[in-house]
Amino acid sequence: KFPGIFAGCTIDWYLPWPKEALIAVSNHYLSKLTIDNKSNIKEELIVYMGIVHKTINDICNEYYTKNKRKIYITPKSFISFLSDYSTMYMTKFNEINTKASRVEIGLEKLKLGSIDVEKMKIVLANEEVKLKESEIANDNMLKKLEISSMEAKKEADSVS
Repeated sequence: KFPGIFAGCTIDWYLPWPKEALIAVSNHYLSKLTIDNKSNIKEELIVYMGIVHKTINDICNEYYTKNKRKIYITPKSFISFLSDYSTMYMTKFNEINTKASRVEIGLEKLKLGSIDVEKMKIVLANEEVKLKESEIANDNMLKKLEISSMEAKKEADSVS
């Protein structure tokens, strides 16, 4: 009675991706990612992402055999994983670069501060020399004042 329903029906059957295909897809998505390290690390990361997806798929199948609950890991979830990794990597990379630049600025300020302290030590040493000379001059002047006040007192005593 309803031949149109069965004539237009399609079934999409997806087999698990082979490891090489996973690595090729991760290479495509992560090739745009700039990793501030050796190129060897990036290649290992690309291979590792494919291995991670394959391992998760195997674990989901094992979970199904033990608990009879199916968890679907699709190609879209793998692509989302790669996209989220790239986004998180760039976010963290920028945060670390910002913190590193702040540390570098702080170290530069500390270096300038230590140079200023050294300059101030030289100025302080010169000022200490001047202070000692002033103390000696003041002591000499006080001695002269004491002598002259004693002479004035003797004269005042002799006059009275």
